[in-house]
Amino acid sequence: HMLPCFGSADADALHRASDLWAQAWVLIGEAAQRTRGHRMVQEIQQTETLRQISRELVTTFDVAELADVLARELPEIGVERCYLALYENPRRPPERARLILAYDERGRIALEAEDRVFPSRQLVPTGLLSRHISDGPYSLVGEPLYFQKEQIGFVLFGIGPRDGAIYEVLSRQISSSLKGALLFNETRRAQAAAEKADRLKTRL
Repeated sequence: HMLPCFGSADADALHRASDLWAQAWVLIGEAAQRTRGHRMVQEIQQTETLRQISRELVTTFDVAELADVLARELPEIGVERCYLALYENPRRPPERARLILAYDERGRIALEAEDRVFPSRQLVPTGLLSRHISDGPYSLVGEPLYFQKEQIGFVLFGIGPRDGAIYEVLSRQISSSLKGALLFNETRRAQAAAEKADRLKTRL
């Protein structure tokens, strides 16, 4: 397309142009190779961070500690905001949910009493996003939290990594860890109730 611009008689200009195009070809190839290398390094780092998150979640049997792990580790893979909520009544998920984690690019959001319980259909308590909105637009991806057929809650991730599989892996790991933490809490409550009953029988 550019050959007519040089004219058939100007052999020197044509030679210089051909030389420049060859150099541009090499530069573009090198830039593409560096980009691929950078992307591979990012993917390796993301994979290692996901493994680290999984290791920490597997050994967590407390809901508050689980929220601390996510708030600390998710920004490391580029997830700059996250909202995690559990259903108040898993048998009636659409009714109410309890927010247990909220953070954005400025850090962890302190949850007030009025922010914690809200209608599940809102996904996030009214006013929370507007109070902590960033300077520009952003997108969220929602994932359900469940164990087998039991619905536990849901999580909203701010879109960081463009690989959708990352959010699916995270939601499955969070679901399993939450179920373990909830079962552990139920066991502790049952044990405390049994000990209280034993003490009462002893007094009687």
